[in-house]
Amino acid sequence: MVRKHTYYRAVSVLWFFGSMVGFIAVGLGMLEPTVPASLVPSRAVAFGGGVGVGLAGLAVIQLFQARAWVRAGRRADLSPQGLALPLRTPDMVGEVDGRPVRAFTVSRSTGGGESSGKSMFTRIEADLDEPAGTGCLLYPHGDASAGDEALRDLQLPSATVDGVLAMGPSEEFARAVLTPTVVDTLEEADSVDAVYVGDAGGLVAEMVSANDSSFLGGLAKRAMKSLPGGESSAGIETKGAVLEADMLAEQTRAVAAVAEGFEQADSTAPTA
Repeated sequence: MVRKHTYYRAVSVLWFFGSMVGFIAVGLGMLEPTVPASLVPSRAVAFGGGVGVGLAGLAVIQLFQARAWVRAGRRADLSPQGLALPLRTPDMVGEVDGRPVRAFTVSRSTGGGESSGKSMFTRIEADLDEPAGTGCLLYPHGDASAGDEALRDLQLPSATVDGVLAMGPSEEFARAVLTPTVVDTLEEADSVDAVYVGDAGGLVAEMVSANDSSFLGGLAKRAMKSLPGGESSAGIETKGAVLEADMLAEQTRAVAAVAEGFEQADSTAPTA
């Protein structure tokens, strides 16, 4: 399935460069006699006009994307939080099974070196009742690399139930998180690669220290910087703005279910 975010991104690129090429072509007289070059006084004006029209078009496209984000959120039973600026994607909040959830977008650096850049990500989080002293990482497709390849080689204690993988402070804890509701919800969540709950970053840091590997530690530290959620929540991160209501709803159900399963495990299962 091609996501709506991909369409908006493609239209933005085509519009901007199309505007640039069009104005420059007119300025160079390449569209004579259909479009006379006299419409553009100079090449500098042609270049400036192309940039201006391109940026104006990008603003309009961003406006439509922001509106699509709000519409999708409302259809997923989420509401904008605070003042919604025209060109921004506002935080969306709501409740799933009585648990507060929120959806918001973040922009962060990706890649490295000459290939580095900034990308938009959607984060979905569900609150825990109180900050957790440990954490857990869940992978619906049974492969840690599907969620974050940098964490794949960490030998965290793990358990798998019906193809859903959980990694935690102990095998018993990881298995306890995988309640029937968690497993069923994640099995149905095609748009979810990984869910991080509680102090997942701290759990990874402890394992890196135990392994005493500088190479593994470098990979894990980079991965930890991008982990959604935190000590007080369960979180999912998806590249791009999630503009599909069914996808937002699927992800809010997933984080709410994982938060519930984690709290049950935290109250009963040993951590080590």
